[in-house]
Amino acid sequence: MSQLQEGTYPATGRSIAISESSKGAIMLNITFQLEDGSTVVARQCLVQTDGTVSTITLNMLRECFDFTGPDPFVLVEDPALMQKPVELVFAYETYKDKERLAVKFINPPGGGAGSGKPVDRASFLQKFGSKLRAMQGGVAAKPPTAPKLPPKPPTPTPPPKPPAPKKAFAPSTMDEAWAELYNNNQGMDEEKLNVLWTELLDHVKPGHQNDLTAEQWGEVKHLAQDDIKY
Repeated sequence: MSQLQEGTYPATGRSIAISESSKGAIMLNITFQLEDGSTVVARQCLVQTDGTVSTITLNMLRECFDFTGPDPFVLVEDPALMQKPVELVFAYETYKDKERLAVKFINPPGGGAGSGKPVDRASFLQKFGSKLRAMQGGVAAKPPTAPKLPPKPPTPTPPPKPPAPKKAFAPSTMDEAWAELYNNNQGMDEEKLNVLWTELLDHVKPGHQNDLTAEQWGEVKHLAQDDIKY
């Protein structure tokens, strides 16, 4: 890689390994082969140290390697999924007060846009599976419309009542709400737990796209308590 300069180079994916950095970030270590036969390893962050899933890396996996999620370990188990042509964008970056040339972006052809301890598949899906599923999108189908009944005679309309004040909830985060649900339902399997999670989100914000406010996450956390019914 010493002869490379900043710019875009065609390459082919070869394999991928998933590791955890010393600070807790989940890293993808992707090996590519360049046209001259040499290989390079691109390190891309999938989950940041605060637990946030990187949408840039997730979209890269979808666009370059037909990844449909939520389990990135399928790419580890079947290297053939990784063997796709891509374009690598090299740029200089500062690392430990020194400049080095590294892969900045991974794009599909014509597109643009290290090491560590091994990551256990079960613990990864337990911690981040629900977030990856949520980022796949999708809204639950609406129930079928009930048949119309014959019209009833009109009744006097009472004066409207003032709306009841909405209960205030202490601000929270997605991670805190998920932890509350998980801790209160530790005997529940993952599929049922994810269904319950989706129901809570739909109750607080129907048709949610995972963009709740801090107060709405507080309500989800409140509802996740095992003695709370809604």
